[in-house]
Amino acid sequence: MGCSQSKTETISNKSIEQESRPKSIQSCSLTNKQSDRIVEDCIIVWFFNDTSIDIKIEKAKLRHVVSTVKIFTDHDAFINYIINIRIERIFLIIPSTETLVESIQNLPQIEKIYVLHSSFHEIDNTIDVTTSSNMFYDIDNLSQQLETDVELCELDLLIITASASLSNDDTTSTDAKKQEALFLYVQLMREILYRLKFESNAKNEFIKFCRLHYANNFEQICMIDDFEKHYRPQKAIWWLTRQCFVWRILQRMQRTFEIDILYKLGFLLKHAHTQLTNFQENNSFMPENLLIVYRGKTMFNDQFISLIKNNCGGLLSFSNFFTAHTDKEISLNFIRRRLTAFLNTIGILFEIHLNSTIRSTRSPFAALDKVHGDEQIEKDGILFSLSTVFRIDSIKEFTDDLIITIWTVKLSLVADDDQQLLRLVAPLRSNEIHANPLSYVGKLFMEMGQYSYAEQFFIGMLQDTKYPITYYFVPFYAILFLIGTFGNGLVFISILRSYRLRTVTNTYLLNIAVADFLLLLSIPFLIVTILANGWIFGQVLCKMYYNFIHINQYVSSLLLAALSFDRYLAVCRPIQAIEFRTRTKCVLIIAGCWLISVLFLCPTWVFATVTSERYIVWYGYQVQKCVIDFPAIIFTIPPEIVFTYYAFLLGFLFPVSMITTFYVLVLIRLHHIRRKHRSELKERSHRKVTRVVLAVITAYFICWVPLGLFR
Repeated sequence: MGCSQSKTETISNKSIEQESRPKSIQSCSLTNKQSDRIVEDCIIVWFFNDTSIDIKIEKAKLRHVVSTVKIFTDHDAFINYIINIRIERIFLIIPSTETLVESIQNLPQIEKIYVLHSSFHEIDNTIDVTTSSNMFYDIDNLSQQLETDVELCELDLLIITASASLSNDDTTSTDAKKQEALFLYVQLMREILYRLKFESNAKNEFIKFCRLHYANNFEQICMIDDFEKHYRPQKAIWWLTRQCFVWRILQRMQRTFEIDILYKLGFLLKHAHTQLTNFQENNSFMPENLLIVYRGKTMFNDQFISLIKNNCGGLLSFSNFFTAHTDKEISLNFIRRRLTAFLNTIGILFEIHLNSTIRSTRSPFAALDKVHGDEQIEKDGILFSLSTVFRIDSIKEFTDDLIITIWTVKLSLVADDDQQLLRLVAPLRSNEIHANPLSYVGKLFMEMGQYSYAEQFFIGMLQDTKYPITYYFVPFYAILFLIGTFGNGLVFISILRSYRLRTVTNTYLLNIAVADFLLLLSIPFLIVTILANGWIFGQVLCKMYYNFIHINQYVSSLLLAALSFDRYLAVCRPIQAIEFRTRTKCVLIIAGCWLISVLFLCPTWVFATVTSERYIVWYGYQVQKCVIDFPAIIFTIPPEIVFTYYAFLLGFLFPVSMITTFYVLVLIRLHHIRRKHRSELKERSHRKVTRVVLAVITAYFICWVPLGLFR
């Protein structure tokens, strides 16, 4: 099917944690201390400069809107917290007497800024706030506005994935590959979810998780109690479309790749999908005259071009359950309200055409009034299942009555036998991926360019005791540590005790053993980290840990390159070797190798740090990580890639080139010697020493070349 595009003109030092308990929910159970993990898309950050005023009631009212409310009295802590937020959308509240907006108002994580006056003072004209509607004198009016703004924000956070059409010539570009990887990730999560057989306690595990993360939100705790008592599989869609903790957790999970939440919420999503499928099998699931439904969204222009415009004729998927409306004005009004608040975005109206002849078992949908019956939430809404796939048929630009430019994107539901869809999802159904789907998830993270997610995901798999690989790696590392310590210890003892063995060549080998021993020192830290599910040794040891690992690569590579040069002199330049191969010069060369390696390690020492990422959670609690947090040097290239090439060039390619060059020359020389002096003892001695060194070099190549090429 072709795709047309046209343009037509028409008409604190710490955050204050103070709680209050509303009288209306005194019966709700509170048993846990709330986790620091954020499980919703939106957070409220309030800078409150008057510490003499008790704001328990105000904070409780704000929590009625958004569960996570952070209150700061210290300016620096307030600014630092906002700057470090990367995932959540921030609704910022400041007092009228503070001029804080200028330094932070343009940060992309700021959704909206409100000024809450503590008293009826004259408005401070120094504060640059976009509209007067952002000024408030009481918490009740602010809470009402927040509730509206948060709902609009959450509706606009729907994640879209796309795959280029078969006729697109640009499918090999980096952006196209990342888009296809994200598309496959969303479809794979759906495949895994619907194949899983959830245990009988899945609901209880989800409730336990929710109680931990909503412990201070009394209204949501009451809803969790209600969910625990009254949830049934036949009520899955009702809970999914209700504005409560279920919907908000699901919304965030689809944006942030938090797979642990997907597993906890999976039983409900599977029930909802089954419920939609059952309604679709009934021919009366929607009115006969319903052909087109609408969904509005806003996004930045470059995102629109890359994700939608460049993929016209291709496939598009909404990663979550989502609702579309039969009334076009509902979606248009939503777009207008968002564009008024965010002038640098563009509006997109998805016009979804439903063909009554197409039934998709993988992407069922149903009218909400049929699903909910007497408990309907949106009578005119159509609910689509998780990761429903459409084709982008056309893209048109038009101007509405309010002179606002909006793009209309025509979508049609894709049938189960669509050839492009089958080609894309075929690998997801292979026996290899069925047997080990989580490894493929990590691979998709890498193809998406989400290298930190991939690393953390694989580490998490190792740390999760559900995976038997943990039980193999810990004993393996322990045995490796013992054997390595014993073997390198023998090298130390043999060379240091025997004066005859203190040759130039053995001095190089002794220092290589020292470098190996430093690497061995990192193994106990690794074992404890696996067993403890996190880093427990602090910042300084974190830096030492990474330096122990990487100094082995640099020192060993440089020493082996120097050793190759030493063999080259001994075999190919014996006269010059007499003058050059002295202990003094040997010590200087070795010292130089160590010094250069230390200099190479400067970025590792500077940027290795202990951090806690909210999206890395195993077993229900936050995990500390010892990571190398490289800064962005070239903004178009991820920093991990820059420093990977840095380590590859200096620690692998450069010394390997030297080693290869010198040993090719040595082998050529030995070949000539063998032809001319087959019986000479001296040359046999050279060959014997060279074979020993060559064995060490070969072992190095076997161990380091695969890693170097992979990186």
